[in-house]
Amino acid sequence: MNLSLGNHFGPHRGNTVFELALEEAVGPGALIVAAAGNDGHRDMHAEMVLLEGESKTLSFDFPPYTPDPEGFTFVDIEGWFHIDNRYRFTVVSPLGNEVGSFVFGDLTVAYEDIKGMVRGWYTEDYEMGTLLLEVEHNRNSVRHAVGEWKVRVEALTVKGDPALDFWMVSWSGLRDGGIPEFTAFQNRGESIVSPATAKKILAVGAVSTRGCWTNSTGEERCYPTPPDIGEVAAFSSLGPSSDGRKKPEVLAPGYGVVAARSSRISAFSIDPAVLEDLSTPDGLYFLNQGTSMSAPHVAGTVALLLEKYPRMTFDQMVQRLSLRADQLRDWRTGETVLTVQTGEALAPMVSGVLSELVTEPEGVRILWYAGKPRTPVRYRVYKGFSDEGPFHALDDRGIVGDSPYQLLDRNVEPGRKHVYRLVVVDETGLEDDLDTLRTQTPGVPRVQFRPPFPNPARNTVRLDFYLPPTPEGGHFRLDAFDLQGKLVAEIDEGMYPPEGGDLQSQWNRTDQAGRRVGGGVYFVRLAYGPDAGADGDNPEILGTRVRRVVVLD
Repeated sequence: MNLSLGNHFGPHRGNTVFELALEEAVGPGALIVAAAGNDGHRDMHAEMVLLEGESKTLSFDFPPYTPDPEGFTFVDIEGWFHIDNRYRFTVVSPLGNEVGSFVFGDLTVAYEDIKGMVRGWYTEDYEMGTLLLEVEHNRNSVRHAVGEWKVRVEALTVKGDPALDFWMVSWSGLRDGGIPEFTAFQNRGESIVSPATAKKILAVGAVSTRGCWTNSTGEERCYPTPPDIGEVAAFSSLGPSSDGRKKPEVLAPGYGVVAARSSRISAFSIDPAVLEDLSTPDGLYFLNQGTSMSAPHVAGTVALLLEKYPRMTFDQMVQRLSLRADQLRDWRTGETVLTVQTGEALAPMVSGVLSELVTEPEGVRILWYAGKPRTPVRYRVYKGFSDEGPFHALDDRGIVGDSPYQLLDRNVEPGRKHVYRLVVVDETGLEDDLDTLRTQTPGVPRVQFRPPFPNPARNTVRLDFYLPPTPEGGHFRLDAFDLQGKLVAEIDEGMYPPEGGDLQSQWNRTDQAGRRVGGGVYFVRLAYGPDAGADGDNPEILGTRVRRVVVLD
């Protein structure tokens, strides 16, 4: 899911209702990518530290506007701080008038001043203290709210973290797209918008990719101040999140992006001259910029990764994109950031592999030669008895080292087709299939009761077994016994066809009465034959196999 949207409401800690609801949709194979925001070049965030008894003054600019009789002209800021701290917030107008104060518990406070209406609340939310302060044009006054407004912050009681964060969260009616900004205690960090601040949503910043383009008349046009190609875009919002997590995780093309032109973009919604300059000659594409353009680059990359890894998790996505990214120095901060490289992200873990099977007296040896891996990897061999599986790993830990690699399968079953899947696994657990090898082992097929899995076990134990072909088919039965030979549980019974086959059962470590058995050593017996599971006092049993199972409390 791509979310090219965002705002500055909330504590910027990824814990708003909206963000938590979105995270409910995130899981293996379901991932969300969001725009980091376009406020890296603006003073949309302010931060101060106040000890008990101290007082400091926050200030912000209310830009020019033309009053709209039908609409509202306002600027809203939010403050967030430790829930146990108590403050007094006193608003001072651009004329120096003390308009009014907010103390904890004020929910419907409203003050009127010649320079504007002031309203808001001081309460708690998301387990934090919070202030909403709105300055609105006063329709009863001939004066405008334009100018520098101040908020004197007095620390009455400080029991927790003494830091206070403020964000510009909303405004309307300002002239020529004016934007209010803080004029004291500015901090351009922590300017990532919500929902990109969520813990399980990937935030994407922007790099510059184009300074000039061909417009709708075929002429070359350029930005008035062309960006440095390949550098971090000046507007790309800066992290971290307010609670200190790294954001954005990655950056992608977002300054000078030629993208599909929306049908909503027309001469009725945008100046015709601007539309002409920003559209391509065929009229199908439009030049744009912003992290809303960066996020879809990454969302597309992730969609292609999900084709390879349908159960990819959020952490695996972040690791894959980060380990295959280019490192870039953010010229604004000097910090290292990561730029997504789609080709690298999608490239195989190793450049190539040659593999073969060698039958030996001890079993079947799997040999392979692999190219240099892009990141640290290990190899795993899965074994099955048909191309459809099921498969189980011969070595759960994986094989590391230098090429060539090998693994000896000593548990070869006579007279059967063996299928080996060779895969490479990265540090996050993602797997790339490298090769599938097949061999027919000599001999006559016979009953196989494979080692239970897992063993030791705390809960359910999987029991895999093979019954060879018989002219009439037969029955099987699985029972569990304790160390004294007492029957503990009748696990399973059933028929198997004349052609035989691989079968699977499970023991949920309960006894005949459905009670959970205690920890210890148990034996599971596989009995098979024409009448092994049939009704009667003396069923014929052609053979049995027994496996030991260790059960943990």
